[in-house]
Formats: sequence, C-alpha cells, structure tokens
Amino acid sequence: MKRLIFMGKHIVPAARILFEGDDRYMSKQYSLWPELEVTLHDDGRYAVWVNLINDAELLQDTKRDTKGVIAKLAPYVDETIED
Repeated sequence: MKRLIFMGKHIVPAARILFEGDDRYMSKQYSLWPELEVTLHDDGRYAVWVNLINDAELLQDTKRDTKGVIAKLAPYVDETIED
C-alpha cells in the first residue's frame, strides 16, 4: 500500500480532482485542511483522508480508480510513504 500525502498549496488542486462532481466538499473546506492523504491499495483501489492535528477523518471510502484520478494527482503529491 502507498500513502500519497498532499500539503500546503497542493491540497486544493488535489481535492478538486478527487471530489469533482461531489457537492459534499467545497473549496473553502479544502483550504482549511492541514493535510490530505490518499491511501492507494495494491489492487488499485483508493481511499481519501484528511489528516488533522491529532486525528484523521475518512472523506471517501475505498473505491476503484475507474477515472484515472491517481494519475491526475501525480503533480501535486508532496510525499509518498510505502507501507
């Protein structure tokens, strides 16, 4: 499994890609998140988390990447952690 971490100025563009067409999250929210994380499973599924100071919150449950979202995120990844 890989963990893709987005920080600072990369959170908003990554969130726009991840949540395109999902009206649960708005740009104002994205800019308040300290860190965004995508957990990428070996079988191609992914989940989205917001990492808070002392906690994490699941924003999108695990699903398959049928729209090539992970490839679109590549320019915005600040850190990759292999688990």
